[in-house]
Amino acid sequence: MCGKLNFRGKDLRPGDVLPIFKQKFKWSGFARRESKQDWLKKKWSVALIPVASFVEHEKRIAVSENQKLAIMLNKTTRQFRVVTRHATEAESNLIDHHRIPVFIRDKEIVHFA
Repeated sequence: MCGKLNFRGKDLRPGDVLPIFKQKFKWSGFARRESKQDWLKKKWSVALIPVASFVEHEKRIAVSENQKLAIMLNKTTRQFRVVTRHATEAESNLIDHHRIPVFIRDKEIVHFA
């Protein structure tokens, strides 16, 4: 799924703090894209952040500069969750997991089906 993220040159793991939007948010897990409406009802919001890479099972996967990682933020509890989706067969074989983080291209409109 995503054991680590490289954000601004630093590897982060679940439980670590991410400094964004002039605040600090704790990585509290993952949010399935399929459950986006449930997260929004609970007062979480979608945000996009730049990451250089992510790691799953010690395999580091580089992320294109024109893509951003989709996360769900809760500004009240100062937590964030990485949005994930079902991996394609090729992606699953590459990272050895059935879920993968959601990345959005800079100019792509954010829609979660």
